[in-house]
Parts: sequence; C-alpha cells; structure tokens
Amino acid sequence: MRKSYLFDHPTSCRECGKAAAKHTTTEYYPMGTELEMLKRNVSNPAQSDKAKSLMRKRIEQIKTENNDTVQTKDTLPYSGNQVVLREQRHRRILWDGETYILKYGYFCSLNCTSAYANRMVKTLERG
Repeated sequence: MRKSYLFDHPTSCRECGKAAAKHTTTEYYPMGTELEMLKRNVSNPAQSDKAKSLMRKRIEQIKTENNDTVQTKDTLPYSGNQVVLREQRHRRILWDGETYILKYGYFCSLNCTSAYANRMVKTLERG
C-alpha cells in the first residue's frame, strides 16, 4: 500500500537523492463569463449573420450594464495566502510555501524502495 509522506522542510529520496516535490493543490475556475463566450462566438465564421447581430447587441447590453468594467477570473490576481507556482488557462497551481511530498514514504519511487531494500538485505547478509 502506498503511503505519501509530507515534510515541512526540503528533503530527498533515501536511495537516489532526488528532491521531494512541492505539495501543491490546483484551483480550477469557470471557463469564462457570458461576455467572453459571446466575443468568442461572434468571431466564429460558422455563426449566421442574424445570430452574430443578436450576440453583438447582447455584448453592448452587457457592457453598458457593467460600464465596461467586466473582469473575468482569468484577469483577477490571486489574493490567497499561498504561492502561485503556475497559472494556466482556467487553473492555478498553488503551494503553501512549506510542505514537500515523497510519494512512497521516504522514497521517490517503487524502484528506489526495492533497491534500498535489496541493499539492506545484502548488508545484513554480510554482517
């Protein structure tokens, strides 16, 4: 059974020395606002002229309602207390700034766990 270990300091695999990964979480957010979707669809050549004119009217209506200050979550800065490692389309990779993870106890992979175990057996057989 696999058991991940969390560490509050940078550590490494006991066998190969590979550094532990940062323990991250992913924050997903919606694909976009109605305004964004309308703007995307207006530029779609498959849309009929009537549909495009209706979409343009709705875009203007939204802009006047919001005084053209519509912001999406894509443009809003992150305001939490975690470190943003990477920001991609519709998701952010967050790290709390202090925890690291090794996926297999004190080892980075199953190969390292078995290599370490084999090395310990050889050491015990000699002794």
